[in-house]
Amino acid sequence: MRFIILTLLVSLIGSAHSGTLSPAAKEMAAVPVNSTATDVRYQGKVIWHELITSDARLAGDFYEKMFSWKLDYKGSYTEIFFEGKAIGGMIEIKPKNEQGAAALWIPSISVKDVDKAVAAATQLGGKTLKPATDLDKRGRAALIADPDGRHFAVLSTLSGDPLDAEASFNSWLWDEVWSNNMDSSEAFYTDLFGYDQVAEGNNYRVLLAENKWRMGIRKIENEKEYSLWVPVIRVRNIHASTRQVEPSGGKVLLSPAQTPGDGKAALISDPTGALLLIQEWQYPANRGEQ
Repeated sequence: MRFIILTLLVSLIGSAHSGTLSPAAKEMAAVPVNSTATDVRYQGKVIWHELITSDARLAGDFYEKMFSWKLDYKGSYTEIFFEGKAIGGMIEIKPKNEQGAAALWIPSISVKDVDKAVAAATQLGGKTLKPATDLDKRGRAALIADPDGRHFAVLSTLSGDPLDAEASFNSWLWDEVWSNNMDSSEAFYTDLFGYDQVAEGNNYRVLLAENKWRMGIRKIENEKEYSLWVPVIRVRNIHASTRQVEPSGGKVLLSPAQTPGDGKAALISDPTGALLLIQEWQYPANRGEQ
């Protein structure tokens, strides 16, 4: 699975030593993370998501039905909107071997200095898949694999990050890393992004910066198959949303009753195979905790 994903990414961005962008990457670069300038940057916060998929229309139909997202299909890049705001994109890549098709969500994580982040990731055992590159309206970015092969982007936005706010229902709640070695994953991401607090639960850790939750680390056993970043979408009612997955074209991989925790989450996949969690979440009274 990792080889297939890497092949897809290379076809998207070109060689790690190439100074040119693919047509899809050029279309992506024309889409800013923020339509309105904020001039703030939150080191270590996931601020954008890109779906790499073999069929954007099929995937898009699922997300429209499940979450009422709006899709704007343009060439190889599809922009995703929710409640009138851009929240991510889809990049369609047709693999030569259809049996080898894979899909995944890639998070973009805010940094103040992309070049320093790339150098630090390399020193910490990560790998640069695409070096620091200026992406028109998007900002400066690089594509990285952590020491266990999980792909993510680091991004310094041109006009600032989306402001911290409570997640609306059917929008991104946050993101987590799946790992069978939580200590090494915590060390890599803490050193890379400067998280200053760790909250521990049952096979789960939360990394914080300035008292804000920024990412989670979930303990898993099947590292070879599921060593990746997984996004989480907030839903109003976990059982109602879970019942909607298959009629919308997706699959329920773990029901709320099967998911570790309090039965408020489910693991699902879209029709092209991308994994995501849906979660029923109530914000604590102390807003600083999330």
